[in-house]
Amino acid sequence: MVPEEGNEVEVIWMSTTSGKFSLKSAFGDIRQARPTSMVFASIWHSRIPVKVSFFMLRLLLGRIPIPDQLCKLQMLLLFCGSYLRARIVGWWLRSHDYELRRFIDRILPSVVCRQIWKARNKAMFEGIQMRSSAICQAIFAEIHTMVGIQFKKVIRLQSFSQLYDWKIPSGGRVAYKVIRWETKETGRYILNTDGCAKGNPGVGGGGGVLRDSTGLPLIAFSAYLGETTSLHAEARALLIDLQTCIQKGFEDICVQSDSLVLIGIIQRRTQYPWQIRREVNQIWKLVEDPARFSHCYREANTVADALSNVGISHPQQQIKVYDTFSMFPRLARGAICLDRLGMPSLRKITNM
Repeated sequence: MVPEEGNEVEVIWMSTTSGKFSLKSAFGDIRQARPTSMVFASIWHSRIPVKVSFFMLRLLLGRIPIPDQLCKLQMLLLFCGSYLRARIVGWWLRSHDYELRRFIDRILPSVVCRQIWKARNKAMFEGIQMRSSAICQAIFAEIHTMVGIQFKKVIRLQSFSQLYDWKIPSGGRVAYKVIRWETKETGRYILNTDGCAKGNPGVGGGGGVLRDSTGLPLIAFSAYLGETTSLHAEARALLIDLQTCIQKGFEDICVQSDSLVLIGIIQRRTQYPWQIRREVNQIWKLVEDPARFSHCYREANTVADALSNVGISHPQQQIKVYDTFSMFPRLARGAICLDRLGMPSLRKITNM
């Protein structure tokens, strides 16, 4: 990466998000990629213990030493070659709109097979009788733990049979939250900024508006950003907006953005990808206090959103600055008027 003025040369490893070298990324660059197998992708799930993944691989490849008598047991699943594979693949192909249900269906076959195998081994080597109720309870406990780790939530069910027949509404429980643009402090300028990329990556635009604490617009801009990603567009839009405001003599600025990732990066809580390192470093130089940056919902950032979409429409002029309210694009003017009136928007919130 070409260093900025006064900085030392920095080496960037482009194959990782952070820009730091890793053996995993190097192996990914040199290995010969093969078509992704749906079966293997389901077995090697990040939330399935590695020992369970290895067990499932051996099972589906017929490498588990199973007596013929075990195939005659009518249990949850039959450990019989092609029949077992067909049952498991059929389970993985089930379609669900709800993320939690998809997650459970992805990991459940592996957990079921593993628990039956453990029960079978205890019966053969420890003399503990195989009981379907005990196996089901062990399956339920393991799924319960995995869901808690993945979603930070508790399944309010009591048994495996309830889990198996669980019908989750596609939309979950829906609630609505009233959202409106507002400032946290009086006497300060509030900068709302936004960036977009149609396709991510795709053609990008940026936009922003500076207002006083009463909502009166002072200056705005829209920018054409070319081919970019959403996060890069957000960062470039914020940098351009800050530079424009400071050039116009505005200081003591508080920034609002609907990009939770970008705010986390600017507040030094989240590691940022090397592709936006230059923009982030320049933003830190312009505004050193991380408390000046805050996240807002998209419904409270409608003016900046409208301006960022305008930016895509003028590739012949990369940056447009609007010094007076009459120069603002029509959609931005309408959104500003609604914000000054305190008109709220409803944000739909779906709970599990």
